[in-house]
Amino acid sequence: MKSGLNTNEGKLFANIAKNHSLDVYSVQLGEIIGLSTKVLDNLSLAVAARFMHGTQSIELSSPYLAMINGGSDTVGYKADGYSVGAMFGIHYKPTELMDISAQYQSITRLNYEYHSFKGQYSVIKEIITNEKDSFANDLPAVLNLGFGYQILEDLYASTSINYYFNRFATMESPMDGSKYDYGNSFEIALGADYQINSCLMVSAGISYGTNGTKSDTNNIFSPVLDSLAFGTGCEYKITEKIALTGSFMYCKYFDQDYNVSGYPTTLSKNVVLVAFGVTCKPF
Repeated sequence: MKSGLNTNEGKLFANIAKNHSLDVYSVQLGEIIGLSTKVLDNLSLAVAARFMHGTQSIELSSPYLAMINGGSDTVGYKADGYSVGAMFGIHYKPTELMDISAQYQSITRLNYEYHSFKGQYSVIKEIITNEKDSFANDLPAVLNLGFGYQILEDLYASTSINYYFNRFATMESPMDGSKYDYGNSFEIALGADYQINSCLMVSAGISYGTNGTKSDTNNIFSPVLDSLAFGTGCEYKITEKIALTGSFMYCKYFDQDYNVSGYPTTLSKNVVLVAFGVTCKPF
């Protein structure tokens, strides 16, 4: 509830807070285009551009809203954001059996702009927007370090560490424009690839991530939580130059209790990711 409300308005907003439903849809899509080159027989470099498109919609419903929203019990908005970031990589192979790699992803400044609303704007502005035209939801810079080793002729194992520089990214609440004060965070992962035959390879892995949230700071729309993820995938080579890939990941996020505006809240989420790709080597 925002300041400046009279007693009746305060009671109404308190009733809305106690009896409501909130539907949130939030997706970020990324397209990457890049180039790589072999500098030495055992050293290669890469550079890429990542185009990001984020979309978010929120609908808040409560029977008490109809009293101030022209008879409708629902208010909401849709917002979109576009941005581009850079990626740099290096791969070093000190021996035939060992790989060492590093990648840096620059910060991606993603600013969401409101473009459509549902309900009376005066009510929307009072309840679920930050009274601005936009809000920030940056993707932080990331440093990825990897190490791999060919254990057997057909078995390759690897490990990686991802470090996220959250402190340099701006992430705001679309509700009131306040900034989420996150600390830096990291992920550690283990995986293995097994070559079944000359055409088919399968893989599996597990990762654990801890995030830089504080006991009183989190995003209720897209919670940032510690997680444990499992993934598997396969690659099928049609020819020496063309390959098809597919992958599946399930990520379990650990629940965390918060007190939001005086109300006890449990934040939780689970993510399922399915991806398909085509790799072509023209040269």
